[in-house]
Amino acid sequence: MKKYKCHKVVWAMKIVGFDFPPKGEESKGVLLLGQEQNEFVSQEYFNHHTPEVGGYYVKYSDGYESYSPAKAFEEGYSEIPSDEKVYKKIDNNFMYHSPIGDQPKKYSAIRGIGKEIAYLIEALVPDSREKSLAMTKLEEAVMWANAGIARNTPDKEAD
Repeated sequence: MKKYKCHKVVWAMKIVGFDFPPKGEESKGVLLLGQEQNEFVSQEYFNHHTPEVGGYYVKYSDGYESYSPAKAFEEGYSEIPSDEKVYKKIDNNFMYHSPIGDQPKKYSAIRGIGKEIAYLIEALVPDSREKSLAMTKLEEAVMWANAGIARNTPDKEAD
């Protein structure tokens, strides 16, 4: 067999107890009790996975629900800190930013100066690895400068 290493991001909750439905209402499912929150699961899930106190209720990005014994889970996963400020920045960095206000003029000004420098590099620098790197870094500088405008313009400037 081949070796594999896990690199999945999952949501998980350490189980500290169960709240079972009254007799005759088993079809309603089982409430898994966690330290910070609770999670309702179907009776089918409970019967199939037979979770135990101390183990982990695990939910994958595609919605699949599973159970993992504590030792296996804790050896295979580390917690991702839930820093809302970091998540907000990631969301902002990976979303489309429609141009607002005078942003298009700012983008054009930066691209125009970048193009002038590119023509100067093309004219003066011999064909070489260094010339190629200079052009690449110039393109990156223009891209990052425009991304800085797109990502950091306060909404109030949109008017």
